[in-house]
Amino acid sequence: MATMLAPAVAEADVAAYERHGFFLLKRAFAPEWVDLMTRGVDEILDRPTARGANLSGEGVPGRFAYDNYLWVDHSDFRRLAFESPAGAIAARFMRAKRVNLIYDFVLVKEPYARQETRWHQDIPGNPCEGRQTLGMWISLDHVTRDSGAVEWVRGSHKWGKRFVATTTGDPKRHKFLTGANGETATTDDSDAVPIPDMAKERGSYDIVSFETEPGDAIVASLWLLHGAPGNATPRRRRAFGYRFAGEDATYAVRTAARTIKPYTDPRLADGAAFPDDPRHPVFPRIFPPGA
Repeated sequence: MATMLAPAVAEADVAAYERHGFFLLKRAFAPEWVDLMTRGVDEILDRPTARGANLSGEGVPGRFAYDNYLWVDHSDFRRLAFESPAGAIAARFMRAKRVNLIYDFVLVKEPYARQETRWHQDIPGNPCEGRQTLGMWISLDHVTRDSGAVEWVRGSHKWGKRFVATTTGDPKRHKFLTGANGETATTDDSDAVPIPDMAKERGSYDIVSFETEPGDAIVASLWLLHGAPGNATPRRRRAFGYRFAGEDATYAVRTAARTIKPYTDPRLADGAAFPDDPRHPVFPRIFPPGA
């Protein structure tokens, strides 16, 4: 399995990402990497970590499984973080010289899992700030809109709006939101506005979704508005993903209940640059590789 062998990403691909806020990179990960991800995800489904959660509401059929910070204790996920093309792909789309891993995660909607993914924006719920931040959603199954493909509001990353962080609305389902808060936050979220009523206003927006195959990856700005329907099919919708930061991004302490915190205190002040250190225990540099 070739270390850091990344697919070709053209300048036109990067420009499209910057324009739309997302880009579908077909066959981003070779079958060997997909096999490693799939095996790891299935193990997590059988044995979730302490941060794992079922996001389906009480009485809602089907499991909507989530887990994160998997690379910390799982050798396959650690190998994926440090040896797969993920960091190199992120660097290309962010035009970054350096990439830090914020965290990795699993999102699985089991057959007939009806729980939708609420419309949301990632930046206010993640421990990072800046435009040089990126999410990666890697398909491990054939995914269609019927099975829960993510929907993206094209261009919403350029609206200049910070939306109020949101989850499923039930804090009992969100063990992954616990963690170290670190120091007192200085990030001002007072300008956050409510998310539009997408059910009523859907026709007002340019909404895009993709049919994907195992190994396809969607990269997206953390400022982009997005959501996903439930899985109405008899097949799984398994996905593995990442949050990344470039050298211009900064660490953000989030104290609100509906935000993802580091699994342990990273010993960084709010507003600090992410460390140029591949050995950092919380936010390691994964690109460029090496010491």
